[in-house]
Amino acid sequence: MRELLAEQFPRLDIDQLVVLQTGGDHYTAAVNDDLIFRFPRDADTAAKTQREIRLLAALAPSLPLPIPAVVYVGRPGKRFPFAFTGQRRIAGVMGELLRPPREHWPSLARQAGVFFSALHAFPPERALALGLSAPQPEPASELVAEVGSYADDLRRFLLDMAADPSRSRRLRQRWSPATRTSKASTCSSQPTARGSRASSIGATPRCATRRTILATC
Repeated sequence: MRELLAEQFPRLDIDQLVVLQTGGDHYTAAVNDDLIFRFPRDADTAAKTQREIRLLAALAPSLPLPIPAVVYVGRPGKRFPFAFTGQRRIAGVMGELLRPPREHWPSLARQAGVFFSALHAFPPERALALGLSAPQPEPASELVAEVGSYADDLRRFLLDMAADPSRSRRLRQRWSPATRTSKASTCSSQPTARGSRASSIGATPRCATRRTILATC
């Protein structure tokens, strides 16, 4: 990566380069303390990167919080076959790594609300013109099939509850408002595979799946 960046951006002084991630859609590296370079892994991701460049530039002026600003665009070549980007690093800590104290939640919620309101106010026709694809609604038949896939589990569950009143009492105790609050707090702070604590925002608690709810009762 260092040789590629030095070749394409000779005025960029690289004091430090740290590879952050090699999975997912991109190879990602931090350069110095203020830049993040992202290298698409395949042609499909490279096409999305071109749309991302246009969208980020168009969105930034209308948003109340900083978003990645692309300041370097690398060309495809012999060293790397796809266009890639260098973005200004945004100061802060990911919610996956730091759970804010409860007293900060109201102000964070207000900031998030203002941000997402501004984001959703961006004209859809402009987004389409910049290359964003129109969302395709999920067919109703797929939703019906998904719900139907749990029918047998639910039927057995209800029959078991009817045959054993003690299980019904345990269910009411387990899913009382006080218990749900306690479970939500526990689930949102479970260790992730990387040993960090998952934020309740943007992470699905492990105990929140339909099948687990049935199995634990």
